[in-house]
Amino acid sequence: MGATGRKQGRGDLSDAQWKLIEPLLPTQKRGGKWNDHRLMFDGILWVLRTGAPWRDLPERYGKWQSVYDRFNRWRKDGTFDRVLRPPRVQKAGAGGRTGGIQGPSRAHKLQLES
Repeated sequence: MGATGRKQGRGDLSDAQWKLIEPLLPTQKRGGKWNDHRLMFDGILWVLRTGAPWRDLPERYGKWQSVYDRFNRWRKDGTFDRVLRPPRVQKAGAGGRTGGIQGPSRAHKLQLES
């Protein structure tokens, strides 16, 4: 089971993956209580992965219409662009270490250019 206390499906996000994505999702500012972002995100991924119609979404992800509406909202407001954007690559400074994600080596860059 994941941290949410529900049984994870085969293609659902792991807890580690969710920790990377969660901060990129919008926070609720007003209105009624939103459905769980993780549940909605896993439902969206299920439809995108399987190619099934939205109406065939398994009940464990909630109402198909709610998942579909969240998908459209996130697509229109740029949320998916933020989530799908690769992490920034930091180049080493004068000290040589960044603590961040390293870019490809010079040798690898040369192979890519050939």
